[in-house]
Formats: sequence, structure tokens, C-alpha cells
Amino acid sequence: MKRKEKTRSSREEAKRRPLPDYIEMAQKDVSPNTRAILVDWLVEVAKKYEKINNPPVDEFCYLTDNAYTKKEVVKMEADILKHLKFEVGGPTIKTFLGKVTVVAQEDYQIPNLKLEFLGYYLVELSLLENDCVILLPSLVAASVVFLSRFTIQPKLHPWSLALQDFSSYKPVDLKECVLIIHDLQLSKRGGSLVASRNKYKQNEVYTCF
Repeated sequence: MKRKEKTRSSREEAKRRPLPDYIEMAQKDVSPNTRAILVDWLVEVAKKYEKINNPPVDEFCYLTDNAYTKKEVVKMEADILKHLKFEVGGPTIKTFLGKVTVVAQEDYQIPNLKLEFLGYYLVELSLLENDCVILLPSLVAASVVFLSRFTIQPKLHPWSLALQDFSSYKPVDLKECVLIIHDLQLSKRGGSLVASRNKYKQNEVYTCF
């Protein structure tokens, strides 16, 4: 990717990221810790409903213990879409992860399934940490691949020139994010939030890839 194109795409990517202080400024009733608990709960709910397509609004009301009516849920959905100007198709961490993983597999003699599985697991853990949410998805994805490769084969360098050229990230650019995700991996952060950990302990998860 040419540098000019990369710079333009990075600007577009950054436009879709939340402000670093969005919790303090816009979500005053939610703390970073409360947000992590909510994400953990959503993962737990997703484990039960991920095979269901387009659940009816009634299901969402049920999940909130009928704290909101069907009309309120529909109105909130409409309000959110209007506020976002229906721009809801932005790239996520998993969007970039798939692309970076392909490059990582080309020069690394490890099972594809193992690298992909660990990558998806670390991505879900990163969602628990507010410090990761404010980072660009492409940077988080690159950090996940870096840490996945290091975890699987710690004696080999986890980054390569091919990965650096493709992602435009050097190892030093990834350091902060890698350390955060590594703490999550070791349960030094979010250790009490176990939905993702339990989800990826299930044998059936392997069939998803």
C-alpha cells in the first residue's frame, strides 16, 4: 500500500474511533470498569444467541428483563442510526485481523487454525480494556498478531518486514498495545471477567474457523 493511500485510510479509520475521554464526557453513568462488565455480559449473551439470525425486538426486551418496551428499543435504534448517519459499516479489529493473519501465515511455519484461534481470542479480550478501545483497530489487530506469534513460538521474532510493510506498523508502534493485551492474556487485567475465557475453552469454538 502506498504511503499516501495508507495515510488517507488511517485518517478515515481514526474518524470512526471514540474520543479518548468519551466516557468522562458522554457516558458519565458508565465507568471503564462498568463498561468492561457490560462487554463481558454481552459476550456471554452472544454465546447463547450467536447462531440465531436477526432476533426479534422482543428478544432484546427479554434480555434486559423488560426494562425497556419494544417501542423504546426501536426508537433508540432509529436514534442511533440517525446520529451515525447510517454509517455503521466501518472496519473493526477483526476486519484487519483477517488480513494481517494471512500475511503472518505466509512466513511462519505454524498451524493456521492455531494462529487464527488465538488471534480471535485475544481480540475479544482487548474489548474489555478501554485503553484498547480508543486505539485504531488496525493497530490492535497488528498487536494481536504480534502477541499471538510470540505466544506460539517465543524463540522466534514475532514481527517481520512483510508484516511491517503491509501494516505500516513497526514493533515499537505496537509495544503499548501488546503489553495491555498481554496483561489481559495473563489475567492481570479483567481477571474477574471470564465470559470470553470460558467461550474459548469450548471445543465447539474450533469449528468456527
